[in-house]
Amino acid sequence: LSSTPKGIRLVQKPINELQILRCGINEFSNLNFKNHFKLPNAIKLNSNQYELIINIDLINTDLFGIRLCIGPEQSTIIEYNKVQNQITFDRTQSGSTDFHSDFPTRYSGELPFRSDGLNLNIFVDQNSIEIFANDGLFVSSNQIFPSVDATEIELFCSGEMTIDSLRIWELRPTGSAL
Repeated sequence: LSSTPKGIRLVQKPINELQILRCGINEFSNLNFKNHFKLPNAIKLNSNQYELIINIDLINTDLFGIRLCIGPEQSTIIEYNKVQNQITFDRTQSGSTDFHSDFPTRYSGELPFRSDGLNLNIFVDQNSIEIFANDGLFVSSNQIFPSVDATEIELFCSGEMTIDSLRIWELRPTGSAL
């Protein structure tokens, strides 16, 4: 439980034991960009099995987002709107979505703006994405069905912004880390 300006809220955080699955780290700090930034080709993810931790300064922008699992005509989007105090998960073009009419959709939830910015801890595991925002005040787990080669990542914003820090680790399968 955590105290917030709106009262006491239930928060959730990833368990620390997940850290043993991490292998190889790519780090960026004080990354300034305008409108969009594709993570460099030097970050070659072998699969959609990774953890991404990102801390963002939202002073100069009202909208920030991440496109994950980018491939031909597909991506999954996590978007934060500072003005609306809302985080959105968009899987309308996340790969295979035509098996049920309700699957390709956008989910949104309240996430109040904090003057110290936005913190996202995201786990991608080929067919699922889990989001822990602002120390667990917003948590979401969603299924996706991207193609196996849809591994690119892109950041976007309205205007200019600074990524204070971005860290990404590939994750080993659970059986290999034990």
